[in-house]
Amino acid sequence: MMLAGIGIAAFALTQGSAVPVVALTVIAAGLPLLLLRPDAALLGIALTRFSFEMAWKHQVAGFGILDFLDAGVPCGILVLLLLTRPQLGHIPLLRPVAGWAALVWVLTGMHLVTGGDVVAALESSLKFTSGTALFVLAAHVVREPLHALRLMIFWVLGTVPVALIFFSYGESRAMDYHGVARLRSLYHDPGTPAIVASLGLLSCVYMIRVGFLAHWSWRLLALFGIWMLVLSRMLFFTFSGAMTGSTLLALLMMLVLERRWLLVLGALVCIGGFTQIPEVQQRWFREIAIAQGDADPISFASGRPNRWRRFLERYEHAPPTAKVLGVHGEWGNPENGALHLWFDLGPIGAGATGVLLLWIVVSLLRWWREEGRPDVKLFHHVVLATALGYFFSWITGTPFGWVNLQWFLWSCLGACASLSLTAREPAP
Repeated sequence: MMLAGIGIAAFALTQGSAVPVVALTVIAAGLPLLLLRPDAALLGIALTRFSFEMAWKHQVAGFGILDFLDAGVPCGILVLLLLTRPQLGHIPLLRPVAGWAALVWVLTGMHLVTGGDVVAALESSLKFTSGTALFVLAAHVVREPLHALRLMIFWVLGTVPVALIFFSYGESRAMDYHGVARLRSLYHDPGTPAIVASLGLLSCVYMIRVGFLAHWSWRLLALFGIWMLVLSRMLFFTFSGAMTGSTLLALLMMLVLERRWLLVLGALVCIGGFTQIPEVQQRWFREIAIAQGDADPISFASGRPNRWRRFLERYEHAPPTAKVLGVHGEWGNPENGALHLWFDLGPIGAGATGVLLLWIVVSLLRWWREEGRPDVKLFHHVVLATALGYFFSWITGTPFGWVNLQWFLWSCLGACASLSLTAREPAP
C-alpha cells in the first residue's frame, strides 16, 4: 500500500489503462491490512490518499476509483471495529462525533424514504461522514507523539506524486483565465492540488517547529526547503484564493497561539507587501478591485454571490420535506460552506454540525492549554490553527465535500483526542 502513490503516479504520467487495475489492487490489498496492522493502514492511507485523485476519471463497472476508496476505507474501519471490538468508549469526542455521523445517515434515510435520489444522497453522506472513520482509526492507533509525527510525515510524502503530476502536465494544459494562465493539470479544476499543497505546507511547518529536522544533514534540510517552495508555487498557480487565504490564516493562528506578536506583525506586513506585487495583483485582480471599490461585488470569487442567490431562490420554492430534511447533494455545490450544510442536511443537520464544530474547537483549546508536553502541545495548536484557518474557506468553498481535507483533519483530531487521553493516564 505504501508504494501505491509512486505506482499510480507513474501510470498516471503515461495515462496508461493500468491505472484502475493498480488502484483497485491497492484498495483490495489495503483493506485487509486494517485488520492485521491498523497503524500501518493509517500511514498507508495518509501516503496514498492524494495519489488516488490522479485516477479520478477512471471507472470500473460504472463507478469511479474514488468511489471505491471513499466507501471502502470507512467500511473497512467499521469491519475492524466489529471484529476486534477495541475499547474506545473512553476516547474524548468519540460519542459526539459518532452521534453526529449517525444523525447524518438518519436524515439521509428519511430523505430516501421521501423519494430522494439514491446515488446523490449516498455520495453526499459519504463525503460528510467518511472522515469520522479516520478519527476513530487515529484514536485507536496513536498512542504517543512519535505516531502523530509519523502521520504528518506521511501526509507530506503523499504530496510528492500530486506535485509531480501537476508540474509535469500543467504547463502544456494551461488555460487562459481573464488574462492569467491557470494550470489545470490532469484535473478539471485545480482544487485538489491546492488542498494538497496547503496541507503539505502546514504539515511541513509543524515538522520544522517540532524539531524533526534538527539532526538532519544540510543536504536534506536544503531538499526539505526546496519542497516547501515547490508546494508554495503549486498553491500559487492553482489560482485558489480560498486555499491560499486558509493557509495564511492557519499560519497566523499558529503564531497567535504561541503569542509571537512580533512575528504576527511581521507576517501581516509581508502579506501586505505581497499584495502590491503586480503578478499577485493580476492573479487576484478581481478581489482587489472589489476591495478598492472598482468592481461590482457580485463578481466576487468568480461570481459566487450570484450563485448563492440562485440557490436561495430555489430553497424558497422547495417543498417542506426538502427544507426540513435537506436535499443531500441533489442541488449540486453552492460554493459556500454554510449554505452547503443548510441545504444538504437541513436545519437539524446544519445545527448539529455547528454544535459539533464548536465542541471540537473548545476541546482542542482545552487540550492545548492543559498539555504539559511541549511536542504534543505544539501538535494540538497546529491542528487547532489548521481547523480554524479552514473556516475561512467556507466563504467561497465547501470543505465538508473535500474528502482529502476531511481525512486529514479528522485523522489529526483523532490523534489529538488520543494524545490528550495519554496525558491523563498514570505512569506505569
